[in-house]
Amino acid sequence: LGSVYWKLSHYEQESEQVQLYLRQAVTAYEQALLGYMPTQQPLDYAAVQNNLGITYWSLAKHAMPVAALKNAIAAYRDALNYRTPDSDPAACAITYNNLALAYWDLSKEDSIDLEPKIRYQRNAVTAFEAALQTAATVGSLSQSDSAAIYHCLGDVHAQMAENAPSLSEVADSLQKSLYSYVKAI
Repeated sequence: LGSVYWKLSHYEQESEQVQLYLRQAVTAYEQALLGYMPTQQPLDYAAVQNNLGITYWSLAKHAMPVAALKNAIAAYRDALNYRTPDSDPAACAITYNNLALAYWDLSKEDSIDLEPKIRYQRNAVTAFEAALQTAATVGSLSQSDSAAIYHCLGDVHAQMAENAPSLSEVADSLQKSLYSYVKAI
């Protein structure tokens, strides 16, 4: 039910209807979570949490971005308690990538102060790197997916250079950005 509401939101033009479908998806996923015991069905529970995170991330584009992104981050982090590199490396890498995107989007919100913005950027980098590392262990990323993650890493590092407090940190961030863009190519 959550997936259908989420998909319906993609076919709607009116923002209010999109938000309604996404809120209905959130409700459906939250209800679905009640049917899973994470200790007994960890991967099923984690899949629902990941989908809940995706839905909150989608909702952030239409309403209450900071709150929705923080909810997405919480859902992804909970999913990663069960989607581990050992239990399901491919799904783990996907969830790390989703987490990274949510942190990155949160860091771009105008209402976020500089200190949390920097922390969110660092968290995005850590999560992107975890996605790459986890996927590399099982070869689960296509070249285009890997390139996309490296491109995002390049963008985050470039943005980190804008907020760096010293010239050496600016240079370090730009070097990391350059490295990531080259890896993307």
